[in-house]
Amino acid sequence: KKGALVTSQRKIVWNYVRSWFLPDTIVTIIDMVLEFSTDSSKANRASTRILRLLRLFRVVRLGKLTRFAAFLRDRFETQVAS
Repeated sequence: KKGALVTSQRKIVWNYVRSWFLPDTIVTIIDMVLEFSTDSSKANRASTRILRLLRLFRVVRLGKLTRFAAFLRDRFETQVAS
C-alpha cells in the first residue's frame, strides 16, 4: 500500500534493485574511473562535465531523501506527543 511502512528487508532491497541500483552503480563506476584517470585531453574534460551532472543528480536524490526523513521524523514525533 502507498504510504505504508515497509520493514521487510527483502522488499526494501528488491525495491532498491528495481529503482536506483543501476543508476547508483553507473555513477559509482564513473567516479572510480575519473578518480584513477590521468588523461587530461579536451574530450575527457568535456565528458567529465557530463559525468559530474550525473553525480549531481545523485546528490539531489540524497537531498530529497533527507527532506523526506525529516518529514517522517516530525510526523512520528507529533504522533508520539499526542
